[in-house]
Amino acid sequence: MLTLNDSPILSASVLMPRVGVWTADLEVDTDTAPTGTVVLSSDAGPSWRGTVISGAVTLGTWRGRLVGGAGGLRKNLGPLAYQSPTLGDVLADALREAGETLSAASGSLAQSTMALWHRIAGPAAQTVRDVARAQGWPWRVLDDGSVWMGPETWDAAEAAELEVLAPDHIEERYAVSGDVFGLRPGTTVLLRGPEGDVGVQVDTVLLRVALAQATATVWGFRG
Repeated sequence: MLTLNDSPILSASVLMPRVGVWTADLEVDTDTAPTGTVVLSSDAGPSWRGTVISGAVTLGTWRGRLVGGAGGLRKNLGPLAYQSPTLGDVLADALREAGETLSAASGSLAQSTMALWHRIAGPAAQTVRDVARAQGWPWRVLDDGSVWMGPETWDAAEAAELEVLAPDHIEERYAVSGDVFGLRPGTTVLLRGPEGDVGVQVDTVLLRVALAQATATVWGFRG
């Protein structure tokens, strides 16, 4: 079962990309519209910290969307010129102005020095993308709402028992059931199906919950 700030969730669709911001589209059993920072929790253990960006209550049901983190990556930042900054300086400034937090698990950018850097006016997410591109690393918002950037390690996912319901090897897409709450991008999972076991490096996860049943679609690369 999923809850949003302790209110029961009727249905949920949580999209977790390997690069970018996770989003959650929800239907919540409540007469009071949630606002600001909220926590999406599951009985299975994982929880997500995000921010409400839209939604409304109709007949006792709130329907709306969350984005991972504080929602500040959508904030427009002004242009800024740097001389001899590190990429870490550029990233830290953007996240601070956006009200976002850098994950302690991120890779170090302290040695990545640029002669000049011009921050283009626009959403904070654009600066994060520019820094990630310059360093050659992916970035994403984690469950706890912090922004992570670093080299992929493809560690084994916490998901233990996953059954493939509908594999699409051409599109590298797998509909799965089982311990889907442990699925995360940037990890490696073993999917069990009638055609045999498949090791997949997870690129994107779409988690769906409806009528207390949870399934997921995984996009990834076979190992």
